Amino acid sequence: MGVLRDKIRAVTDRRHVERSLSAVVADLNPVLRGWAAYLRNGGSAGKFSTIDSYVHERLAIFDNRKRGIPGRKSCAREAHAR
Repeated sequence: MGVLRDKIRAVTDRRHVERSLSAVVADLNPVLRGWAAYLRNGGSAGKFSTIDSYVHERLAIFDNRKRGIPGRKSCAREAHAR
């Protein structure tokens, strides 16, 4: 799971803020599909939930950086408001 988090963190890093959100999501999709296929067997619902939450948080933080909104609390507030 640490390797997957590292890959997600690398794609959503602040160095890539100039890229569009849709391009970042397009880069994340093959990684997530591959790991979903790997984790599909064996009661991994908890792992899927954990990764889903992590991806959601990283994309919200990435989007906030694009908009110039600082901090993590603002992304959590906006994410739950949607």
